Amino acid sequence: MFQFIKDWLKDYPLLISALEITGVFVLALISYVVVRKILLKTTTTITSKTKTKYDDILLNKNMVRRVSYIAPLLVINSFSSLLPDLNAVLSNLSGALTALVLTLIISSILSSVNEIYDIASKDTRRPIKGYIR
Repeated sequence: MFQFIKDWLKDYPLLISALEITGVFVLALISYVVVRKILLKTTTTITSKTKTKYDDILLNKNMVRRVSYIAPLLVINSFSSLLPDLNAVLSNLSGALTALVLTLIISSILSSVNEIYDIASKDTRRPIKGYIR
């Protein structure tokens, strides 16, 4: 049966390309959902067992959401070689989006550090918000 499908698809190269592109993006979506669920579950479990609130601030949902964006970008970058026509475009796009996501993760970490400093520090004369920005 698979041989029949392969022979039939040879007559439609555009359909093969569309199926490959769809397959890569479906894999990326599945990786995003799986990584996000795993990260949310583990971070929620870990942070709920501790007494301090600092880990709750550091591992907030925005951080988990942003970290989970990296998985589909890695999948797209890995499987972009299957699409020779779009290899350069997908590779450049996934690289740029990875840099953007990493910047957003660093921004979230710095915001968390600022929030922790505001909670922990009694010194109102020396805010660190200016240094963080």
